[in-house]
Amino acid sequence: MCIRDSLMRGEFIIVVDRSLSMEGKWIEETKEALALFVSSLPPNSFLNIISFGSEFKPLFEESQSLTNESIQIAFKFIETIEADIPGTDLLPPLEWIVSQPPKHKNRCIFVLSDGSVENTRPIFDLVSSDTSSRVFSLGIGRSCSETLIRGLAS
Repeated sequence: MCIRDSLMRGEFIIVVDRSLSMEGKWIEETKEALALFVSSLPPNSFLNIISFGSEFKPLFEESQSLTNESIQIAFKFIETIEADIPGTDLLPPLEWIVSQPPKHKNRCIFVLSDGSVENTRPIFDLVSSDTSSRVFSLGIGRSCSETLIRGLAS
């Protein structure tokens, strides 16, 4: 095993906005990005996908080892994703993630959202207090909230 491979492995949790504002082109582009992301994960990693709106739904109860089976389950899940959950409440899925013990020392959370989230301060406070995860964000759409996307990434 190469040192580079061991540094790239980790736990990858993707948090996907399924709110109604993601309808149409934005949810389709999000699904494409998700499929590319999942297919690019390094071997021997862990994966979970959590979709959210006014409620959240994890694909797995806890992050799963990256196997052919877990990858196929993820791809099937990605195909079913629609912008069909009203609201955009990002705090509960992030709280749920933080409450779970990390599966790997390199836990990365990726948030894909148009950023139409109210009350961002508690979200930023939670993310900045979580020392076991690194958070990355990808803004979806032309009118995504720079405040949320930049705040999550800093």
